[in-house]
Amino acid sequence: MKEIEQKLNQIASQNLERVKDAAYEVLTESQIIVRMIAWELSSKEFPNEVVKSANRFLASLMDYTHNLPFALIEVEKSTNEHDHEHAIKTICSELSGFFLLRGHIEKLKWLKLEGKVINIINQIEKELLN
Repeated sequence: MKEIEQKLNQIASQNLERVKDAAYEVLTESQIIVRMIAWELSSKEFPNEVVKSANRFLASLMDYTHNLPFALIEVEKSTNEHDHEHAIKTICSELSGFFLLRGHIEKLKWLKLEGKVINIINQIEKELLN
């Protein structure tokens, strides 16, 4: 995680807009992931273990990205250089956390959503890191 976070910080120092765009995309795509999971869970009956597993994945998603909106606002509005730098580091940390969701993807295997979610994560990472 630290390696990706360092690379993101380096990209942000060269092109902050690129990192901010990726952060906004993560927020949008996170909502789509939540809706896909909710739709799938509501479409038919699943065993309790499947629902709990999907909920754990959603908890990881929220845990890894919950500071992103606040950091984006801080980057835009802060007049204090220290706060601005802290917000950039928070954005990079949250983005690297989002990429770590691949390690939790097995929690979605019963919903057959692993491929779709992995594609979303990989696409954002590819656009940002390449």
